[in-house]
Amino acid sequence: MKNNNRWIAKNFGDLVDLYGGRYVAVSGERVVAVGSQFESVERKARGTEGKGGLSVLRVPAAIEIGQEFDPVRLFRIS
Repeated sequence: MKNNNRWIAKNFGDLVDLYGGRYVAVSGERVVAVGSQFESVERKARGTEGKGGLSVLRVPAAIEIGQEFDPVRLFRIS
């Protein structure tokens, strides 16, 4: 499993809280682009791609996966 994918799995709840319903690009184990369309997010992220490669995914909204929004978790990561 690529480092980015491990990072995504580890931080999935935070990604849902912050970016639910949007596409995110992860490179170097950090979010480098966010948007509503896959193509535009990928294009934005290509310029920031580091050693870790690039992973682009649609983060589901909390309601789509039966997860409740957790404002305490969001506060901890901001």
